[in-house]
Amino acid sequence: MSLMGAGTLVFAFAIGAATFIENDYGTSAAQLMVYKALWFELLLFYLAANLVINIFRQKMLRLEKWTSLVFHIAFLFILIGAGITRYISFEGVMHIREGSSSNTVYSEQTYLNLMVNDGDKEIISNKKVLFSSVSKPKGKIKETIGSKSVSVNVTHYIPNAEQTIADDMAGTPTISMIIAGGQGRETVFIKKNQVVNIGNFTFSFESDQDSSYVNIFESEGSLAFSSPLQISAMRMADQQFDTLAAFETHPLELRKLYNMGGFNFVINDYKQNGLITINPGSIKPTPELPDVVIAEISSGDVTEEVVLWGVKGRIGQPAIININGLEISLSYGSKIITLPFSLKLIDFQLERYPGSNSPSSYASEVTLIDKENGIEEDRRIFMNNVLNYKGYRFFQSSYDRDELGTVLSVNHDKWGTIITYLGYILLALGMIFTFFMKESRISFLSDQLELIKSSRIARTATILLLLLLPVSTTLAQPTAENIPMVDEAHARRFGKLLVQDYGGRIEPMNTLASELIRKVTGKENPFGLIPEQMLLSMMAQGESWQKIPLIKITHPQLKTILGTDGKYASFSDFYGQDGYKIQSIAEDASRKKPAYRGTLDKEVMKVDEKVNIVFMIFAADFLRIYPKPDEPDHEWTTPRAVMSEDYGDANVFVQKYLLLYMNSLTEALASNKWEDVNETLSYLEKYQAKFGEEVAPPQSKLDLEVRYNESHIFPKLSKYYGLVGFILMIILFTGVFIPNRKFKIPIITGTVILSLLFLLHTVGLGVRWYISGHAPWSNGYESMIYIAWATVLAGFLFVRKSPITLAVTAILSALILWVAGLSWLDPEITNLVPVLKSYWLTIHVSMITASYGFLALGSLLAMFNLIVFSVTTKNSRARIQPTTLEITYIIETTLQVGLFMLAIGTFLGGVWANESWGRYWGWDAKETWAFVSVLVYTFILHMRYIPSMKGMFAFNFAALIGFGSIIMTYFGVNYYLSGLHSYAAGDPVPVPTFVYYTLIVITIISTISYFRYTSIYLREPAT
Repeated sequence: MSLMGAGTLVFAFAIGAATFIENDYGTSAAQLMVYKALWFELLLFYLAANLVINIFRQKMLRLEKWTSLVFHIAFLFILIGAGITRYISFEGVMHIREGSSSNTVYSEQTYLNLMVNDGDKEIISNKKVLFSSVSKPKGKIKETIGSKSVSVNVTHYIPNAEQTIADDMAGTPTISMIIAGGQGRETVFIKKNQVVNIGNFTFSFESDQDSSYVNIFESEGSLAFSSPLQISAMRMADQQFDTLAAFETHPLELRKLYNMGGFNFVINDYKQNGLITINPGSIKPTPELPDVVIAEISSGDVTEEVVLWGVKGRIGQPAIININGLEISLSYGSKIITLPFSLKLIDFQLERYPGSNSPSSYASEVTLIDKENGIEEDRRIFMNNVLNYKGYRFFQSSYDRDELGTVLSVNHDKWGTIITYLGYILLALGMIFTFFMKESRISFLSDQLELIKSSRIARTATILLLLLLPVSTTLAQPTAENIPMVDEAHARRFGKLLVQDYGGRIEPMNTLASELIRKVTGKENPFGLIPEQMLLSMMAQGESWQKIPLIKITHPQLKTILGTDGKYASFSDFYGQDGYKIQSIAEDASRKKPAYRGTLDKEVMKVDEKVNIVFMIFAADFLRIYPKPDEPDHEWTTPRAVMSEDYGDANVFVQKYLLLYMNSLTEALASNKWEDVNETLSYLEKYQAKFGEEVAPPQSKLDLEVRYNESHIFPKLSKYYGLVGFILMIILFTGVFIPNRKFKIPIITGTVILSLLFLLHTVGLGVRWYISGHAPWSNGYESMIYIAWATVLAGFLFVRKSPITLAVTAILSALILWVAGLSWLDPEITNLVPVLKSYWLTIHVSMITASYGFLALGSLLAMFNLIVFSVTTKNSRARIQPTTLEITYIIETTLQVGLFMLAIGTFLGGVWANESWGRYWGWDAKETWAFVSVLVYTFILHMRYIPSMKGMFAFNFAALIGFGSIIMTYFGVNYYLSGLHSYAAGDPVPVPTFVYYTLIVITIISTISYFRYTSIYLREPAT
């Protein structure tokens, strides 16, 4: 067990470190150094073998231990399934342009692709390779054709390589040309006396002169050219346009945009003595920039060096050489995999936000064509709508910059998934039935708790420290001075109007206003206004609000781009002479696979969304307030949209109403008389009641939603939980020094009050569930308030064993709800984003988040025990030790329950991922750290088998610091590492100062506790 424990910790540390390696150096570095390294495979084999040995050593084959045997064997099935997936299945990408078909997949794995021809026969060899910037490249191929041999040896690997022209006396005249292709910006070099085909055109640089070519030549020390087509040219410096006639000579100017028949190009550089050089970019590979591999090809006595350009997901341009009588072609990149069917892209659909024109969502309409089986079916691929056919799974990954092509990720895995799923089932069954077995560890712990007869009073002042945490972190925000404000009574009436959000949900305007204002400012009532007041003011006086800082900015680089150094930026800060300042950055971030997005990408996407929201508020584009008469899909539209639609007899009303209302609102703001604007608002109320009755929620539900929004129930519960829990803790703590006083009535009173608060908490969750129509744990905010609920529930489950648990869980829940209320998380009620529209959400997320409550309870109780160890004396040991032992048993029970829920929830998340992304495990940072937490708590609960770690101090200390893995899983990954779970991430935030203070306090307490424990508990007899 000692060796198993050591291996488990090494495994956890390795995969945790790999997430940071991936974040800093790219996926290939993490795979090369950890996930696909030989030592890592040997570690997994070692753990599997050790697990089998311990199954026999711990005598799990006995009938009374069958549940333990089942969930331990489950890990072997999971490991075997993962091995099959690793070595037999494959992943890749399929690129299709609109109107075209494809049956080829470019492998995710990179290869050296070698082809050798001696004139009589040809051989093809594909060598799987994995290169990284952090290690020397290893790649060798040796083939024999006839009597001759060919060997390839890779010598250098350059990630994110870029070619530039350097001055060199031995160089030749060279032109650098930038073109816009389907895959984005590309650079092409043309040397003197060279002819190059680019797109549908041929460029000649002082070589063959042909009237159909774009002929470039030197003329009196500068470049000139002629074209077979008329060309439009724009000088970028002053936006001046020129029209250049065909077949005439014109100056070829640097940094001037030329358009020839829809083909755009810019001459970026020209040197008369130029040498093309390769310069490395960032050490972290990106999905679009090419990599360079330099290899030596040898045959006979001849060795020649070649430069290979390649990108994952594409076939690199081959280097072709002739040596030793052989024609040799070598390329670096993906391998082509041919499918037994094809997909035809009918239409690629990209929805954009108005204002900044940034991407909102995208999908592919395809036709599945299987001629052999006579199948031709139309399918739609988007998130959580994976195309599954013949064991191949296709899911939407990216798209071409010109929006005329799609990139689909492809996965092929059958037996690996089946065996892994079998392991998941065994894991869940074994862990669940463990709770019902009399011989299980949980039953033993329960029996021990019944046997302990103690005062159960010894408690700690650790809560005093924790109560220092929820101090105000509210950031000062500028005031909106000199802007007339909307009457609050009118604003509240406006808040009861119906509106349809972009997910199709009908809700009161109060909800929409709260969500929009909170999303933009991160506050419930900015500037002392209710959300409806601010929303109406921004619509009526948009020009004034454009200059008021509203949007929080945290990333220093983004502040530099915007030219602001404050914590908030105004709408006008995002626009300059060249238009929207973060347009290109936002588009690039959106096109990247989530795993490649860094903290800047995440914040740009988040801030870009906020800018779009502000723009849409100014334009009233969020006001989907008009139900269309006799509309079968019940889609409501905005004031702008109705201008192009036919509303029959209601045309005049819907097209003129907003202007009428805004004029009335403007007059009311000037005169402070609100009768007319109230009457104007009543017209829309009557219209909605008449034409929206069929889909409008019951009035009682709408009123309940408004009351829920205005009650702020969870922030209030945070205060009440903390106050009652603190008072109850003081009472229990006092009992340590006055053992004759039982404080029965105060304890019962505190328990009753906490029961009522817990009931309100439950009602709040239920109301949220009823209003939204889905389980209330679909985003970061909801999962936090659910974790807080589960934490208090855990306290009530163990209150009969020890009253301390309820006081601790109340304070812990207060902290959790306080964190949930921070501006990092968004508490809006929304329809689910596409990836969350799955019944696995209810199973996976509820299990995971509920486990956090149990594990947090164990951590806080462990903190208490360490403090008790610190203040124990020889005289008090006999009285206090039963209590610390009791709490230790409770800690072990809560950790075991939490671990079971965490493990089941984590692996069921793999099932969800397989439905959403076409694979059940990919070492994404979020899932990796969830697994790290499983390993950490597995080790903690097995420490009792390791002789040197059997003591109470070691277990309590491990239970305390082990929760750090949960904090990293929940917060650290979302805010500091890139990954596929970025939909749940909030703004990138610095580490709060209190975290450092907390770590210092924990270190001090643990150190004192260790020395007191070893001197009092281990050396001195009890008195």
